[in-house]
Amino acid sequence: MAAQVAEQIVVKNREDWLTKAAEAMANWFVEIDREVPPMRVSVGWPGGRAKKNVTVGQCWPTTAAEDGVAQIFLSPVRGAADTVNVLGTLLHEMIHAVDDCASGHAKDFIVMARSLGFEAKWTSSDNRTEDLTERLTALAEILGEFPSAAIVSGRAADSPKTQSTRMLKVVCQDEGSEFKVRMTRKMIDEVGFPICPCHDAEMELATA
Repeated sequence: MAAQVAEQIVVKNREDWLTKAAEAMANWFVEIDREVPPMRVSVGWPGGRAKKNVTVGQCWPTTAAEDGVAQIFLSPVRGAADTVNVLGTLLHEMIHAVDDCASGHAKDFIVMARSLGFEAKWTSSDNRTEDLTERLTALAEILGEFPSAAIVSGRAADSPKTQSTRMLKVVCQDEGSEFKVRMTRKMIDEVGFPICPCHDAEMELATA
């Protein structure tokens, strides 16, 4: 793949780098008969109930934005040294954008993720086939290193570690749902969040 491109793409900043990466990977979705919708890509801390020291990427659906355009954020805890993983996370979040976050990490998300080269567990963007890793590496060579320095201290890195034996409350993302379960941090890290049986969507940590 890299041999087909004569020269490296010139980028202005990290958002421009991410945008050009997304434009390149949009063609990969065409190969699996999917279309990437209009979206914005930038660097920022994950919002909502997402853990800032764990979540490396986040996609907000079209319903979350005033203009109806999906928005993807890549956490600043990854920098140039993680270029290939940044691309993997971006691709993972693009699947959410194509699905408009309707499937969580289940159903149609899994179909697309598997077709593009991801492997279970589906909540992770780092579980990839060798072919996908090679493809991302080739794209990284074209784009150059991710032009961003990772934040290694502050609100993400210095946040206290959750005890693995503590039972955490996991709730449905739907505000009207009262369904909740208790899980350990270790279980969440190993198998991911469960799917709510009421709304068929991935659950998340409660904020209170």
